[in-house]
Amino acid sequence: MNINKIGFENFRVFKDKSNIELAPITVLTGANSSGKSTVIKGLKLFQNFWSQTGFKHKLEFEKGIHQLGDFEMALSKNSDSKEFIMTYEFDHIALNTLIVELTFHLDNSSSLKNGVLHRARIRKGEDILYAVIIENNNQYYGYNYEYIYNELLPHLKNELKKLEPEKEKYNKIINEDTDTKTHDNGLTFRFLDTTKLNLKKLGIDYKRYWELETFFNCDFSKKYPERGKFPDFNFQKPPYIYDLEILKIFVQIEKSNSLDFVAELWKLLKNHYSEIESRFSYNSFREYIEKLETDGVLHINLWKESFLLNNEITFSEYLKRQIELSLDILSKVAASSPFKISDIEELFTHSFYNPARTVNETIWQNSYEMALNSKTQSLNEKAVVNCHQIYSDAIYLEQNLLGKDLKNKDLNILSLFDRLFTNIYKEIEDQFSKMYFIDSIRATSQRLYISDNQSLSFNDFIVKFLKRDFKDREKSFVEKWLREFEIADKFEIELVRGIGSEVFIVKDNEKINLVDMGYGVTQFLPILLKIIYCNNTGKRRIVIEEPETNLHPKFQSKLADLFVDAYNTFNINFIIETHSEYFIRKLQFLTAKKEIDTTDSIIYYLSSPDKNKREVGEEQLRKIQIQSNGRLSKPFGSGFYDEADNLSLEMMKYSLN
Repeated sequence: MNINKIGFENFRVFKDKSNIELAPITVLTGANSSGKSTVIKGLKLFQNFWSQTGFKHKLEFEKGIHQLGDFEMALSKNSDSKEFIMTYEFDHIALNTLIVELTFHLDNSSSLKNGVLHRARIRKGEDILYAVIIENNNQYYGYNYEYIYNELLPHLKNELKKLEPEKEKYNKIINEDTDTKTHDNGLTFRFLDTTKLNLKKLGIDYKRYWELETFFNCDFSKKYPERGKFPDFNFQKPPYIYDLEILKIFVQIEKSNSLDFVAELWKLLKNHYSEIESRFSYNSFREYIEKLETDGVLHINLWKESFLLNNEITFSEYLKRQIELSLDILSKVAASSPFKISDIEELFTHSFYNPARTVNETIWQNSYEMALNSKTQSLNEKAVVNCHQIYSDAIYLEQNLLGKDLKNKDLNILSLFDRLFTNIYKEIEDQFSKMYFIDSIRATSQRLYISDNQSLSFNDFIVKFLKRDFKDREKSFVEKWLREFEIADKFEIELVRGIGSEVFIVKDNEKINLVDMGYGVTQFLPILLKIIYCNNTGKRRIVIEEPETNLHPKFQSKLADLFVDAYNTFNINFIIETHSEYFIRKLQFLTAKKEIDTTDSIIYYLSSPDKNKREVGEEQLRKIQIQSNGRLSKPFGSGFYDEADNLSLEMMKYSLN
């Protein structure tokens, strides 16, 4: 599940919603101050955001090398809105397109003018599946129950029928290839080799295999009955609330008798389950319920008061009305107080909190009374809390009082989506952690790169580079492209003890210090070394600014070959900010030659954010695809390809005089 699109709204030059689709090679080009650097700076800012540990949701502008200033400086100057939105779009194996939408406000609790997450949503199209809102140090969580039950579960059920045979087919192939080994203690075990090379040998698509594994083993809770299979639901009404035995007893309690709810409950339980008298007397039963109330496990007295204050005569009418109200909206359920990091660490195994995981810890425990008494809660929102708590109490009593096995109930379905939503957040974290940035100035010309000079990125990089154990394939890649760019046969780094390193280019057995080469080589070599460094360290997307710096046009063109080779060899994707016509022309040529597919590259041409400075009808962000014949799906903005033609025409005028 990869991020397919990244979107900005009210962020710097992007006043309106602007989406950038990501391909293996995504090219950003266009006019100066048009937004190319905004995209890259935004990615740097959010890499830091997703790397935060614990229960944090701050957008810390003072961290990182994006130089965006602060939250207020990051807002669009052409808008009055005081929030900006970041979106991520995925293609999920079963749910198709999903969108994560984050909305940020100014953090008024800090003098640093940072941003703070105000709202996080997970959407399918325009339908919101799940949301968290953070206001005044309170968190509000909610599922879109109606959409989940009526639309999403039937869709998933159909997808599972199609996906299970494919997964079983892959597993059969792998199991047939599995080695059985005997341990020293005499125990035998089977070794599953699911590495990329082995799966490729077996004719299995590595990416597809792990998408299926993640979907079946992570997205869906193992506690769900017959994992991966859904029972048949009547989706016209949520059945989960009607088929609990305890609820069937609850609804028999008349309003006139509900003041002593526990006494009425005991009377009805005895009539339906006579064996309960072998476990409790009336007094011990009352003590049992009161103890659960005191411990915050049950909240019968709270929702009983809600029932008494409503107009419905019977509990059955009351409950059905509460369900109708709760399904009418996407709920916002209040949590009692902000979590401290120490409280939350045990609940989460990933760094960015997942709001879905906190539901069990908040709305069914100490937040219930606060939510009901809140003057800002609507009837619909209170109904959501009531339904949660009634159902939660019924489930607890059915499991612990009647000993029932509740497998097909709402809690399991919601835990299924908890896991699914958790994986989406974790996927964004993971992909941002695997993003690597290469700036436009990549190295300075130095005879000796001093190790402790942390202010210079290339000095720091050499230290990290020397710590890695590079494979032969990675070394061969560097040597191949040193020759292709007619620079050298290989390179060497020699340590100067306790001081630093010297970088040498070796050509025809002659060693030349990097400082004695042209500045273009000084800028190009770090690109080459960082590609194999990224592969060696598991980075999967390189964001690079102006790779053509100080390169001859011939070699600007050859950069396209280099990046395509890196993608094919190491599966590294690129976001490339460039002004090089030669580089883009070569991508067109490679596409026409069928060396790369039309879907392997996307070009974005960015024009001035000021509409008055653009030609009539010219878009600020123009998506251009390279067609199978190498032609562009749309023309570039003025001043890119046509500038040379304009100059030629002007010179022709002078030659005629």
